[in-house]
Order: sequence, then C-alpha cells, then structure tokens
Amino acid sequence: MSALQRALADMHEQLWDDDRGMVRLYGLHLVRETALGALLDLESGRVERARRALREVLKHQYPMDADPRWAGTFKTHAAQPDAGTL
Repeated sequence: MSALQRALADMHEQLWDDDRGMVRLYGLHLVRETALGALLDLESGRVERARRALREVLKHQYPMDADPRWAGTFKTHAAQPDAGTL
C-alpha cells in the first residue's frame, strides 16, 4: 500500500461513525465520502462495513420518479432537506 493509500485509509478510519454507518465530518454524515470510503473498505477486505455504508448511501438517493432535475442523484449529506423543499 502506498503512502497516499495508507493516509486515505487512516483518514477514513478516523472519520468513520460506526453508530451511523457513515463518514462524519464537521457534524455532517457525508454521502459521497461514505461511498468512496466503502471502496477503501472493500479493498482492505472489510466487505460487511462497505455493504453497510452503501446501504446507508442508497437511503439518500432521490427516486427516479422525483423531480427530473434530481432523479437518481444523491444528497450531499444525510441531513440535507429533499430537493425542492426549501
């Protein structure tokens, strides 16, 4: 593992919120970073944690029958209001 890969893995480990199953930074559970961290987990053999993270990520995907501008996309963080509700 390269120094950069080790640094990314260490950062992911520090930001992982096991209670929520997501990456947490500045009090926000981040969707994109959780998905990217799941790739690191898969690479290091943490399949169950990656699966759990991706299940959490999918909870924040806008359905295909949503506003066409947002259909299929994801919130940036778990607490973000639904698109078009502000």
